[in-house]
Amino acid sequence: MEKFKKIYVEITNICNLKCNFCPDTNREKRFMPVENFAIIVNKIKDYTGLIALHVKGEPLMHPELKAILDICDKNNLKVNITTNGTLLYKNKEILASSNALRQLNISVHSLSQNKSVPLVRIGEL
Repeated sequence: MEKFKKIYVEITNICNLKCNFCPDTNREKRFMPVENFAIIVNKIKDYTGLIALHVKGEPLMHPELKAILDICDKNNLKVNITTNGTLLYKNKEILASSNALRQLNISVHSLSQNKSVPLVRIGEL
């Protein structure tokens, strides 16, 4: 069976910034329930080895981020996360201890578009 290189899963459409390059939406703001995420993982795990936990929202805002990463690990899925970087310090233990996390992308564009964003020096992580 041919596999996809990666499958994107939007675990939230909520973001803590308002970047001008990100179009607004009328969709209800919400976090995906962990139970729904587990169902999706069960359906896609045979079609990829890599999922990207971002589309519209800020994935590090999800209150069940650890459980989501644990589900990926238990299903042998690696995870790429793209973040605006503002919540790295708050989530550093979860991210550092995850066996599923393959790549963490920080959007420099989002930081340059929001002058009030507190920057975190790498040594502070």
